[in-house]
Amino acid sequence: MAELKSRAHVAATPSEIWDVEDFLRQQRRKINQMFDYRYSQLIQVFANLIRQGYLEENLLVGLSEDKRQTIRKYASWNREG
Repeated sequence: MAELKSRAHVAATPSEIWDVEDFLRQQRRKINQMFDYRYSQLIQVFANLIRQGYLEENLLVGLSEDKRQTIRKYASWNREG
């Protein structure tokens, strides 16, 4: 929010306003990728959220052990690469 407010505050021309809109669009894409709720993407989403510190693995107790193991593996790949 602070970055958005800063960008909007200094925008004085129509072109600078479009730059603010571009910033918002990029942020929306990042959020949509981070929280992709399609079933086919959940393992990757959980792995990324764990890697980024937004989710703790112990909250995934309802998943089967094989899925949690896959999530652990993906999260470690993301850390390495």
